[in-house]
Amino acid sequence: MGLVQALFLLFLAYSKYCHGDELAKKVDPTSLFQDLAAQQKILQDKVLSGDVSRRSTEATINRLVNENAQLKASVNLLEEEASQRIHKEMDDLKGRVAALEARVSECARDDKTKITCTPPFSEVQGHCLHVNSAVKGSWEEMRVHCKTMGADLVVIKSADFLWYLIKYLKESGLDTNDYWVGAYRQTGWKTFYWIDGTPVKTGTPFWGYLNFDTQEPYDHSQQLHICMYRKGLYFLWSADVNHFQSPICEIN
Repeated sequence: MGLVQALFLLFLAYSKYCHGDELAKKVDPTSLFQDLAAQQKILQDKVLSGDVSRRSTEATINRLVNENAQLKASVNLLEEEASQRIHKEMDDLKGRVAALEARVSECARDDKTKITCTPPFSEVQGHCLHVNSAVKGSWEEMRVHCKTMGADLVVIKSADFLWYLIKYLKESGLDTNDYWVGAYRQTGWKTFYWIDGTPVKTGTPFWGYLNFDTQEPYDHSQQLHICMYRKGLYFLWSADVNHFQSPICEIN
């Protein structure tokens, strides 16, 4: 039984009970049925409207929840990308700072090695040198010669300095002589010393070779001084006291 039919029957029963058959006779069943149908439709529309509204609200909530999750995921992705970018930029900046610091240190070292030398002395890697190829003599005589100029025989403690000195000799056209340097040993000593009292380093890259398997200094009682030997590519060689060679003088 439908809702309208039930309401109609209730109405008839109510009318008969309360007003009698005459009141019931005056009621038009068709009109009453139509009214009840209209009321039923209104009620159904309200129910449907409420159900649609509820579903619409649920759909909106679900959409907002999904959008919120997507937004959080996007924010997390952006934060991760930003963090990676920041770390990369920081690493790049650290690398640039390190490079700049190295450059500053290099420039500072260059400034220290660049000195002003008064002629006839020339600057060679921070040393004031005078290579006098016009004179020759024994080691002792050439040391006296340097001292008359306010200098002494050159001291070579760095392989880097030795390289620059050889380069200077070649570029200046002075690679035609052997040259005394400021190193010696006493008779019976095996160790050579620089004139400032420090021992001369042995082996490569300072000393030349007598042959393929024997490296200077040669252990001979008469070889008491050191020279840069032209035929030995200007590496260090021990020399007899009677040799005549040119001096390389250095202002200390």
